Amino acid sequence: MELKTTFKEQVISEIITRRENFSGSDSKYAKSLDLSPSVYSRLKNGESHQLISDSLILQIARKLNIQTSSNTWKLVKTSVYQQLESNLNFCKQHTESMILIDDCGIGKSACSRHIVQGMHDSFYIDCSQAKTKQRFVRYIAKVVGINDTGRYHDVKENLKYYINAVLVNPLFVLDDVGYLDYSAFLEIPELWNSTEDRCSWYMIGDESLKKTFERSIENQKKGFRAIKSRFLDEYISFTPKGEDKRSFLSELYQDVAYANVKDKSKVNKIVKMTLAEDSRLRYLKKIVKINNNI
Repeated sequence: MELKTTFKEQVISEIITRRENFSGSDSKYAKSLDLSPSVYSRLKNGESHQLISDSLILQIARKLNIQTSSNTWKLVKTSVYQQLESNLNFCKQHTESMILIDDCGIGKSACSRHIVQGMHDSFYIDCSQAKTKQRFVRYIAKVVGINDTGRYHDVKENLKYYINAVLVNPLFVLDDVGYLDYSAFLEIPELWNSTEDRCSWYMIGDESLKKTFERSIENQKKGFRAIKSRFLDEYISFTPKGEDKRSFLSELYQDVAYANVKDKSKVNKIVKMTLAEDSRLRYLKKIVKINNNI
């Protein structure tokens, strides 16, 4: 299937626009998108005809999280979005690191990914896609635009150098950290130590990650106490406990449902259904889409 010209143009436009948030050279930026420097140079100069294959266009669109006009789902700046944005700006401004531990399905991943796209030298890392030590470090190297092949030691040392010497006050959002193997997890304190006062880190996980930390610290497992102390020595959470939790979720679902459901009279019913099922935004999204298609 051949991609539509309008879609290709949209992706190429985003490639050029996103360049301003990347401190490295044009060559490094091109590398981060699997483009050759010569192709990127021609794109920047306004040339585009048959420069990039359809498969690479799709790959870049996925990497940049580009949404087509056919995807009508609206990302809403909920209280979760606003608190995440505040956290990330704080980390970047003060070169600090944090650990966010919160419920699944409240929009942590979608919001953080969207926020990072608009921040200079900031990178979203989906740890569920790079669970092993080698894949984790090489994945980060590829995301920032440096060579991720060759000897592992060289890739890691080049990554440390690039963060310290080239990127300007970078921020790395490590989402779904709980998926990392133990050996991959131990790379985090090494990267933190080698980039101290030059780089910010923001770790995201659910309650299972907190339990892993607490159990490992109690059992004196290497790395966990060190990491927590470097990440402000506490866990951040947005969802309140007890009776306030239901009202928090109700407001969250109201905001998202109202922005996306066509028939606004159905918002309260959809929110009640989601709360009754003890479900989260993924369930609400399904219900909204079903109602929009009726």
